Amino acid sequence: MSRRLRCSTVYRPPAAPDVIEGVVLKCPEPISLLGDLDFKSGMLRCGRSRIKIVPGTVLCYPRSIGSTVGPYSLYALKVTYNVPRAIVCVHPDVLTVTGAVLFDIPLVRVDMETFRALRSGDKITILLNNEMLILE
Repeated sequence: MSRRLRCSTVYRPPAAPDVIEGVVLKCPEPISLLGDLDFKSGMLRCGRSRIKIVPGTVLCYPRSIGSTVGPYSLYALKVTYNVPRAIVCVHPDVLTVTGAVLFDIPLVRVDMETFRALRSGDKITILLNNEMLILE
């Protein structure tokens, strides 16, 4: 059974399709794009565990913390072909928005209730024009 949840589009790259499909990759804790992300391997430290960012995933986290160099970690992911298909964030701060805009990564904002409903491994469809997420 699919669930429809509201979101708001923060950034939509000019060439992005209306519909983005992928697999949820969720880190429930704030992340440092510079300190927690190994862009060469695509590994993201998420609390005590590590998760792999691979093409086709939608990276979901509450907010980012840390260095202003962090957006360039997103660029490094793009160069190494590990860039997420989109980012879903509760509090899209200036670092996340800057990275999304500079490197053409769709970015949507969700409330905490919607964020809690996201589970790693779920199939997600983001409707950028309708500002809606569909979880399966």
